[in-house]
Amino acid sequence: MKKLLVGLALALSFGSFANTKENDTNEQVIEVQNCYQIEIYAVEFFQGIKLGSMKIGTHRNLCTSSEAWTWYNEVIASYDGVGGYNPLTKTEVRIQIPLMPELLAKDKCNDLGFSVVTKPLPSEIM
Repeated sequence: MKKLLVGLALALSFGSFANTKENDTNEQVIEVQNCYQIEIYAVEFFQGIKLGSMKIGTHRNLCTSSEAWTWYNEVIASYDGVGGYNPLTKTEVRIQIPLMPELLAKDKCNDLGFSVVTKPLPSEIM
């Protein structure tokens, strides 16, 4: 009985030593930086009917996947309160933001930051 317990104890201790090296290699995870993009659109409606849309901005960032979600939430927060209803023209402008950032090739992140597209909305042309 003692030999069985000693053998079991040795087997368990050897197993825990064998797993230690495996755990060390699993913990060494390196996050890779990728290029992410978010395109923001303004969509104009008149009585629920879509009149038109236009790109109002493009955001790009070179970061890890975990950092991308923090950056994505910051971009969304920066558009809080943009748009709304115009009682004079009876039109409403809504901001359209994608559900997640788009993954691009790394060479597309040469021009990091924010670029603005300045085109008037259809109601501004009239």
